[in-house]
Amino acid sequence: SSAAANPVVSPSANTNYFLTVDDGYNQVTGSLPITVKTIPSASGPIAGTSTVMAEDIGVSYSVPPVPGATSYEWGYTGQGVVIHGDQNSITIDFQATAISGNLRVRAINECGQGLFSADFPIQVEYVCRPHWQVAGSFPYHMNLIAKLYFDNVLSTNPYDSVAAFIDGECRGRSSRDIVDPGTLYINIGSYTVLPDTVRLKAWNSTTCEELDIYEAFPFSVTTLGDPTPVSLHTGWHETKIPLYNGWNWFSVNVNPGSMDINKLLSSVIADNTSQVKGPSQFATYNGVKWTGALKTLDPRQMYMLKVTVAQTLRLAGIPVTNIPVNLSSGWTWIGYIPQSVLAVNIALDSIYPSPAANSIIKDQAKFAKYAANKWTGALSALNPGKGYKLQLTQASTLLYPSPAKSGSGSSVPYTEPLPSNLPLSWKAVCDKEFNLTLLCKVKLDLESFSNDPDDVIAAFVGNECRGFATPDKENPGIYFLSVNSDVPSLETIRFRYLSGAKSDIAEVYQHLRYENTEDMGTLNNPVILTLASPMSIEENEMAGQNFLGENYPDPFGESTTIPFGLAKKASVSLKVFDMLGREVISLLEEEMKPGLQQVTADKQQLGRGIYYYRIEVVTDNERFVETKRMVVE
Repeated sequence: SSAAANPVVSPSANTNYFLTVDDGYNQVTGSLPITVKTIPSASGPIAGTSTVMAEDIGVSYSVPPVPGATSYEWGYTGQGVVIHGDQNSITIDFQATAISGNLRVRAINECGQGLFSADFPIQVEYVCRPHWQVAGSFPYHMNLIAKLYFDNVLSTNPYDSVAAFIDGECRGRSSRDIVDPGTLYINIGSYTVLPDTVRLKAWNSTTCEELDIYEAFPFSVTTLGDPTPVSLHTGWHETKIPLYNGWNWFSVNVNPGSMDINKLLSSVIADNTSQVKGPSQFATYNGVKWTGALKTLDPRQMYMLKVTVAQTLRLAGIPVTNIPVNLSSGWTWIGYIPQSVLAVNIALDSIYPSPAANSIIKDQAKFAKYAANKWTGALSALNPGKGYKLQLTQASTLLYPSPAKSGSGSSVPYTEPLPSNLPLSWKAVCDKEFNLTLLCKVKLDLESFSNDPDDVIAAFVGNECRGFATPDKENPGIYFLSVNSDVPSLETIRFRYLSGAKSDIAEVYQHLRYENTEDMGTLNNPVILTLASPMSIEENEMAGQNFLGENYPDPFGESTTIPFGLAKKASVSLKVFDMLGREVISLLEEEMKPGLQQVTADKQQLGRGIYYYRIEVVTDNERFVETKRMVVE
C-alpha cells in the first residue's frame, strides 16, 4: 500500500497510471490518477518598449504564460531600475540613474527553474524634466482639458507637460490621453473657491526649458475644455504699447491669428473721434468697430493711432516672420519687427544700399542721423511696438537681424532718463501728429557755444513744451531736438535754454513758423540758436561789444528774425540790400538802449532771392558796421 501511495514513475506526462500488487498468491490491480509536474519550459519573447527615458515610471513588460509556472524571475543587466511584480506581466521604474541594459525572465515552479528568455535590450535615454512639485492636497478642484502648442505647433511628445500655478505655488500637473497624445488633463487644486488667477507654464523636453503660457484662467470648481479642449500657447509674445491721449506712432510685431485691424485693436478704448492711419489709408471708429479703407495692418509699416484716453495697447500672438522691408527714396513709415530692443546701429545695419550722409531715423520724441558710416543722435535704440519714420536718398531694403545675430537685444523697453535738472514744465508733450527734427547749436555769446552735458534746449508753443534735448555725447555742442505739433503749419515755435551750470533760463532770439518740413539742420551745418535774454556769462564777456547775429530761420518762407547787440546807447540803422547792392528795405532807423535786441523781416517785404542785411551802429566817438547774408524762399 505504501507503494500505491508513493509510486516511483518516470515523469513523462500527466496521465493515469495502473498499479498491481502481488503477494505471491494473489494479484490486485487498480488505477490511481497521478499528476506529473515538470521543470518549466523556456520563457517566450518579451514584449514592451525598447527605448525609455530616465525617470519613466511604471513601464510595462510581459511574456506569454509558461505552462506549470507558479512565478517568474525577472532580471536586468543595467542599473537604476526597480522591478514591480513576479508574474509574466510586470512594470519597471527607471530612475534618474538608470542606464541601458538587457531584460530577461524565466519561469519557476516547485520542480525548478526554467531557462531564461532571449535578452531584450532596453535603451535608456535622458530627457530634461521640470522640477515641479504639487503643493499638496486641496479641498477644491478645477479640471482643464487642453492642447499645448509650441510656436503654434501642437505638442504630442509624451515628455512635454504643463503645470498650473496660483500665487507662484504649483497646484497641478498634466497627464496625457493614452488614445490622443495631443490632449492633456490638468487637475488644479485650490484652498478656496475664490476666483484666483490660474497661470500655466509649459515644459519643452526637446529644448529643456520652462515657458510661460499666454492663456490664464480664473479658478472655478468646474471643467474647462469639454468637449473642445482649450488651446494653450507658448512662443506667444505680448507687446505692451503705452498710448498717449492724442496721436501715437506704433507698429505690430505679433500675429494673433489675423492681421485684421479690428482683431489687433480690439482692446483699444476708442470713441467716434479715434482714427488709425497709415501712409496712404485710414480707418475711423464708429462706436462699434474700426471701419474705412485701412482694413489690415502690415508689420513692415508704421501707423498713427489717435485716442482720447491714455491707455496701454496689448498685442499678443505668434512673432511675425522677419521679412524684408522695402524703403523708398524720401520718407518711409516703417514698423519694427523684432521682439526685443536693439541698438539703432544693430537694428538698421542691413540697409542696402547703405544710407547717405544725413539720412534720418526718428520716432515721436527723438531722432538720429547717419554720418561716418553709423547712426548718431538722441535716438539710440529701437523698441517693439514703436513706429518710425526713415528718410533716405535712394530706394533701399532693410532686413532686421534675427534673434541669434542681434546679440545685445533686450525685452525691456528702452527709455532715456530725463535730465535731473529739467523743470517740471519742460516735460515734452509727444502726443502730436506732426514732428520736426531740428539739428542745432546754441550760441552763448560771440565766440562760445553750449556744450555742458547738463544744458537743455527746449521748444515751446505758448507754455506747452513740444520737445527738449541735451548736447549729444558723440557730437559736442550739437542738439538733436524733436519738435511736435498738432497742425502742419502756422504754429510759432519759440525756444528756451537752461544752463546746467548756473540753472539760469534764457530765451532764444529765433523762433520759427511750424511748417512740418520734417527736418532742419545737418551735422556740418546746424541751425544756430542765439540767446536773447542776457545771462551773467554774457554780461561779463560782451560788455563794450556790438554784434550782428545770424538770421533765423534761413532760408525763410514767411518771416525771419535778426538778432543784434549794442554795447551802449547808440543810433542804429539796419537795412536790406539785393545782390547788386541796391537798398530794398530799411528795417530799423532809431536810437536804441544797450543790450540784446532783435528785428523781424517778412516775406511780404521781400521777394524770393538772396539778400544782404547790414547794421550800422553810431555813437559819439565810434562807428560799427557788419553785413551778413540771408535767403528768401
